[in-house]
Amino acid sequence: MITFDTILYRIYRNPILRNVKKADVFDSITTVLKLMNIPATFEEKSIVLIIENFRVATPPDLYKLKAVTSTDGEGRIGTRLKTSTDARIQHHGTRQQKAPTPVTAPVPTPIPGAERKEENWQVVTTRSMQTSNTITYKHVPGWIYTDFSTGMVELIYSAYKLDDNGFPLLPDNESLILAIENYIKFQYFTILFEMGQIAEKVLDRAEQQYLWYVGQASNSYDTPTEDEAEVIFDAICRLIPDREAFFTNFKYSSNTEQLKLHN
Repeated sequence: MITFDTILYRIYRNPILRNVKKADVFDSITTVLKLMNIPATFEEKSIVLIIENFRVATPPDLYKLKAVTSTDGEGRIGTRLKTSTDARIQHHGTRQQKAPTPVTAPVPTPIPGAERKEENWQVVTTRSMQTSNTITYKHVPGWIYTDFSTGMVELIYSAYKLDDNGFPLLPDNESLILAIENYIKFQYFTILFEMGQIAEKVLDRAEQQYLWYVGQASNSYDTPTEDEAEVIFDAICRLIPDREAFFTNFKYSSNTEQLKLHN
């Protein structure tokens, strides 16, 4: 893995870029990673959080939230929460009012063929759950809002790979490193051009180099391996659509179908 200090060293080798601040370099790295969405630059994590007053703060290294499930904190997983666009969920945690009376939510019906050790475990949530088996949440920057006042949830998310100082770690891919270097150069040269300190041709060359290395890095990561290609093929080419993959966290979505003929 390439450290943040290595990126700084390579950038400051260019005398023109020595005035670029470390904070700007850090911001540029995260921007390029978000634009390219390269899986190798992230790691999959899960964390158990305690819901209080309908909300909980998200981890600082969160990049993309993948799933939220209710849990008891001891490894048993309950219902997977569905995302909601209802704005009222977000305002639950800011209202100064008495929380709804807790009730026991109905246990979801086990899915045939799925391994669900938690089928007898019940989730405590709010009275609104009496009319529906679906528990929902809303994700806004920095917070997770739920439709139950207290409880525990497990977050599954993609996180930045960080070093001991909290700076991002990058895979040892020369195309990606050059893409970041040239993105920083292009952004800095844009400012210099707008101030009339460099010619337009210099800015155009910096942009061409940035776009070239971004495309080269993207191609190196977007090409699936033979195993990944087969999984994608099995997930798409199915005779019987899997309409319950959400509740099993897509565990069986890439399983190969078995066609059995009976005389």
